[in-house]
Amino acid sequence: SSNTYCRPEELADAMDEAVSHPKIKAVSIATRPDCLPDEIMEVISEKAKQVPVYVELGLQTSSDKTAELINRCYVTSDYDDAVKRLKHAGVNVITHVIFGLPEESEEQMIDSVRHAVNAGTDGIKFTCLYVLKDTVLEQMWRSGRFEVLGREEYFDIVEKALKLLPPDTVIHRLTGDGPKKLLLAPLWTADKRSVVNYINRRFAQ
Repeated sequence: SSNTYCRPEELADAMDEAVSHPKIKAVSIATRPDCLPDEIMEVISEKAKQVPVYVELGLQTSSDKTAELINRCYVTSDYDDAVKRLKHAGVNVITHVIFGLPEESEEQMIDSVRHAVNAGTDGIKFTCLYVLKDTVLEQMWRSGRFEVLGREEYFDIVEKALKLLPPDTVIHRLTGDGPKKLLLAPLWTADKRSVVNYINRRFAQ
């Protein structure tokens, strides 16, 4: 789903309502790069003059081949264009990247991070691919088309990705987790306390 897949007036009303609250200091919008038509951008640009606006974009991968495989439904150049337009509007851009997508090598995963950095993202969210029940991804996983990443393997990639980020890039998330009732793999993502403890140990400075 996308927060900008609506009429411009609806988005403007929602953002006005948010910023009218005295405790609201910024507004965050999650959307797809291909859901930012000019009229929506005008609303976002105007609100960005009044309050800090953060827009989260789901790049997931910079590989259009992988994107087609996972049915992302837009090309990477759409992401590049969206970042450029949002930055011009004074918006803080956060990019979602998934590690462990089917048929992707580690270098391709790292390339996605490098692509986001070069595009000008201000922040980044990393997520390990997880498989949920009753999805196309489940069928691919059960047929052996890909293997999910182990915890150590995943964070090895994260550690390499972190070295690519400029000092002022904000890391909003190191990994995510799916709904436990639907999660099939990797099961290590379900134990949030264990994952947080592992992150603290591994990345303690």
